[in-house]
Amino acid sequence: MTQSNSRIPTSKTAQEQDRAVQRYRRTSPNSKDLYTQWQAIRAAALQQRSPDSQYDVIPGEDSY
Repeated sequence: MTQSNSRIPTSKTAQEQDRAVQRYRRTSPNSKDLYTQWQAIRAAALQQRSPDSQYDVIPGEDSY
Protein backbone atom coordinates (compact mmCIF):
# COMPACT_ATOMS: atom_id res chain seq x y z
CA MET A 1 0.00 0.00 0.00
CA THR A 2 1.35 3.40 -0.90
CA GLN A 3 1.18 6.23 1.57
CA SER A 4 0.26 9.75 0.60
CA ASN A 5 2.83 12.51 0.94
CA SER A 6 0.27 15.03 2.17
CA ARG A 7 0.30 15.82 5.87
CA ILE A 8 -2.95 16.16 7.77
CA PRO A 9 -2.52 17.96 11.10
CA THR A 10 -3.55 16.12 14.24
CA SER A 11 -6.61 17.57 15.96
CA LYS A 12 -6.05 19.29 19.28
CA THR A 13 -9.65 19.72 20.48
CA ALA A 14 -12.78 17.60 20.40
CA GLN A 15 -14.34 20.02 17.89
CA GLU A 16 -11.37 19.69 15.54
CA GLN A 17 -11.57 15.93 15.93
CA ASP A 18 -15.27 15.97 15.01
CA ARG A 19 -14.53 18.02 11.88
CA ALA A 20 -11.73 15.62 10.93
CA VAL A 21 -14.11 12.67 11.24
CA GLN A 22 -16.68 14.48 9.08
CA ARG A 23 -14.03 15.13 6.40
CA TYR A 24 -12.98 11.48 6.60
CA ARG A 25 -16.55 10.30 6.06
CA ARG A 26 -16.93 12.57 3.01
CA THR A 27 -13.67 11.38 1.44
CA SER A 28 -13.90 8.98 -1.47
CA PRO A 29 -12.92 5.41 -0.59
CA ASN A 30 -10.51 5.57 -3.53
CA SER A 31 -8.72 8.64 -2.19
CA LYS A 32 -5.01 8.35 -1.53
CA ASP A 33 -5.45 10.48 1.61
CA LEU A 34 -8.01 8.22 3.29
CA TYR A 35 -5.45 6.18 5.26
CA THR A 36 -3.51 9.30 6.24
CA GLN A 37 -6.71 10.90 7.53
CA TRP A 38 -7.52 7.78 9.53
CA GLN A 39 -4.05 7.79 11.08
CA ALA A 40 -4.41 11.45 12.10
CA ILE A 41 -7.83 10.82 13.66
CA ARG A 42 -6.53 7.79 15.56
CA ALA A 43 -3.45 9.64 16.81
CA ALA A 44 -5.54 12.58 18.00
CA ALA A 45 -8.02 10.29 19.76
CA LEU A 46 -5.20 8.52 21.58
CA GLN A 47 -3.67 11.85 22.63
CA GLN A 48 -6.99 13.22 23.87
CA ARG A 49 -7.97 10.30 26.07
CA SER A 50 -7.50 10.62 29.78
CA PRO A 51 -4.33 8.99 31.16
CA ASP A 52 -6.30 7.48 34.02
CA SER A 53 -8.96 6.02 31.72
CA GLN A 54 -9.46 2.32 31.62
CA TYR A 55 -9.88 1.86 27.85
CA ASP A 56 -7.36 -0.96 27.73
CA VAL A 57 -8.80 -3.01 30.57
CA ILE A 58 -10.32 -6.32 29.57
CA PRO A 59 -13.51 -7.07 31.55
CA GLY A 60 -13.13 -10.18 33.66
CA GLU A 61 -9.36 -10.28 33.18
CA ASP A 62 -8.79 -10.58 36.92
CA SER A 63 -10.93 -13.73 37.10
CA TYR A 64 -8.39 -15.87 35.25
